[in-house]
Amino acid sequence: MPGRFLEVGGERVHLVERGAGPPLLLIHGYPSNATSWRPVAERLAGSFATLAPDMVGFGLSTRHPRGPLDGGAYADRLAALLDTLEIPRAHVAGLSWGGSVAQRLAVRHPDRVQRLVTERERVSAELVRTDGVTVYPSGANFLLFRPAGDGHERWQEMVDQGVLVRDFSRWPRLEGCLRVTIGTPEENDAFVAALRSSLQEVAV
Repeated sequence: MPGRFLEVGGERVHLVERGAGPPLLLIHGYPSNATSWRPVAERLAGSFATLAPDMVGFGLSTRHPRGPLDGGAYADRLAALLDTLEIPRAHVAGLSWGGSVAQRLAVRHPDRVQRLVTERERVSAELVRTDGVTVYPSGANFLLFRPAGDGHERWQEMVDQGVLVRDFSRWPRLEGCLRVTIGTPEENDAFVAALRSSLQEVAV
């Protein structure tokens, strides 16, 4: 995803911009870069002006940071990026590690965040909207859920479609449950599609 380079706080930052509309800041996971957002940016180009930076130390951005590399410092870098772009507020979406940075941005600079969406929350919402699925709360980078029917059979059907999830269906106190680790938006969409396809077989 070709983009442009900006100087932000004395650091060289590569930024990929797509579309037009309200600004949407897309924060990639670890260890990744802005390309992980390509399918999302293309899909939302008609509704949002997506901003996908390579975080400092990743992708084409500088490998020689001038400041700390903790979550709070990365959140401050994003606020400085919005300053450089003269964007007062933006919608913010984070993937995996990027989700935790997005949450820190919302805490440290609440006036800069219009709305916060993490990939885990997005996938969880998709599961909640799926008939025949019970989702259990989690603050980790995975989701525990119980599909209708035989959990082990649902697991096998998803594996047959090339989607890997953990099978806990025969564990004590987790009968029927499966666990999915949050991946890229493309991987997560493939998981949701495979699960829904499997559940349609149960409905029939």
